[in-house]
Amino acid sequence: MPVHTIFRAPEDNRNYQPMLSRIEVSGDNSAIFHINLIQVAMGSQTDVRDKSVARIFTALNLAHRFRWEIIDPYSDPLHLDQFVEHLARTMDRAATGGSAANGNGLATIWEAIKLIEVESTNRGVNDPEALPADFGPGSQERVRAMFPLWTEKRGRLQEAAMAGDVGSFARVLQELDPVNVEFISLASQRLGELVRADADHSPA
Repeated sequence: MPVHTIFRAPEDNRNYQPMLSRIEVSGDNSAIFHINLIQVAMGSQTDVRDKSVARIFTALNLAHRFRWEIIDPYSDPLHLDQFVEHLARTMDRAATGGSAANGNGLATIWEAIKLIEVESTNRGVNDPEALPADFGPGSQERVRAMFPLWTEKRGRLQEAAMAGDVGSFARVLQELDPVNVEFISLASQRLGELVRADADHSPA
């Protein structure tokens, strides 16, 4: 069973979970980890609306993480190639040659993608039925269709990472860019609807 660290802030008595937002690899083979504290959405386990708010909140956070950590820094082929070359120069490895360096660099990014995936599964978001059901009738089918689309793109990312194919890897991330933007927009809109509905039902 996964274990998540939760901090309670004495100032507002709310719970916050640390989330890795960015890793910077420096020239001396060291790394700087940037941590964000994200408020944990709390709700009654018996209340469907509260579950939906918590799940969409989590999905929205992870979608932003995928943009900040993966799409924005690595969807440009030139930047991606510079990253894998930098990693090849700064990491101590036995293999030599461009293809080996690219493979290791892309494998590092692939591991970061899998960490986001694990987080998604552990927090109940990677569910092709439950998550779409949290959305309204107008966007439910679109969100459901994103699951098989992700499976197809994920397979191509893994193949490119294992082959050290920088161009293909960046191309798949470019294809995922508009899907990521669309999901963030749909999730933000739905989250706003649910929060407003909660406010409307709150006692005066």
